Amino acid sequence: MSRENLKNIEKQISVYKHGKVPKELRIAQIVLTARTMFAQNGYTNSSMDELAKRVRVSKPVIYELVGSKDNLFKMILTEAGQELQDRIQNAVDEASTLESKLKAGGLAFFNFVKEHRQLWLALFVNDQGLFSKDIALIRKEQSDLVSNLIVSSNAFENSSLTYISGIAHALNGAYEALAIWWFDHPEIEPETLANWITELLLPTDLPLNR
Repeated sequence: MSRENLKNIEKQISVYKHGKVPKELRIAQIVLTARTMFAQNGYTNSSMDELAKRVRVSKPVIYELVGSKDNLFKMILTEAGQELQDRIQNAVDEASTLESKLKAGGLAFFNFVKEHRQLWLALFVNDQGLFSKDIALIRKEQSDLVSNLIVSSNAFENSSLTYISGIAHALNGAYEALAIWWFDHPEIEPETLANWITELLLPTDLPLNR
């Protein structure tokens, strides 16, 4: 989707003379181009020089419009985290039972990873040192979403909030671990992965009172 968006932005830019491109169009081009660059190279191996060449503007223009490389990466990280969060929330909202909500949310997550495989790796798995706090915040928001989902169901009505929070964090970690494993097993469909995660939390003999 971002590749199509970039082509659309560049088509709009093509009608303007160099130096006359509207600011909002140029920013959109820079961000989408950087998103592709980070996905391909990761944070460490990406440079503002390369970005300037891809966008065909000077580095000072990029710094003026979007700030530093760190700032740009954080911007893309935040946008991707919000996109993932929205997709999971929308999928969950359309389901009814706890089991169907977990499957729908899991499917939304794995579909996102499938569509943005290299970007997800670059943002959430590799080069985490400089952005560990930002990534931790996104993971907390995802865990809170799972916690709220569990709390809203009757299946865990006798469970403590501490137990539910722990389960949510464990489940969130399981999603990421399985997504990384999936890179070596691309033949597995997202629906299957979502079912596996759901079965981890809701096996038939799991005691739900904690």
